[in-house]
Amino acid sequence: IAVQAGGKITSGGNGTVTLNGTGGIGGSSNFGVALSDPNSTVTTSGAGDLSITGHGGSGTGPAQRGVVVSAAATVSSTNAGKVTINGTGGSGSSDNYGVDVVDANSLVTTTGTGDLSITGVAGPGTGGNLIGVEIRVTSTVSSTGGGKVSVNGTGGSSTTFNAGVIVTNATVSSNAGDITFTGHGGTGSGPIGAARAGAW
Repeated sequence: IAVQAGGKITSGGNGTVTLNGTGGIGGSSNFGVALSDPNSTVTTSGAGDLSITGHGGSGTGPAQRGVVVSAAATVSSTNAGKVTINGTGGSGSSDNYGVDVVDANSLVTTTGTGDLSITGVAGPGTGGNLIGVEIRVTSTVSSTGGGKVSVNGTGGSSTTFNAGVIVTNATVSSNAGDITFTGHGGTGSGPIGAARAGAW
């Protein structure tokens, strides 16, 4: 599922929004669900929940990712609805993240009372960087109302850098609710993989 070029998916009232996508086969960058445009949004404005589930595809190249929010795209609940993102990386050479929130002004948020949950499981690969959840490059994950924020990640098994959760030059914040990180590092023969880095 690709939401791009100004694509908008919205629901009000008690309506829910559910996206469930699986990446294709061949080459690289077979994302399960991808939002990749500054004018692209997935939003609930009422009591309904928002759920995104993505499974990366498979190929000989890298970046078979479950869910990607990039290029200043927005996932949001502005009232009572919860936001839940679950991503599982596919099979490729490397960089098979479960969930990747990346780029300036990319935003995953609840502004009402709903909780926000992100769960990612890295896919298999031989070249490293099998990361459960990465939030990076001045992106933001936030609850500005009363909701909780939870981020859960499980790294893969490869040569290096198989972290469960990484937050790099980005913001994870909550106005009133708790923030919980749970990271399970993967396995590997390289120095980072052997360290089984969990939450960074």
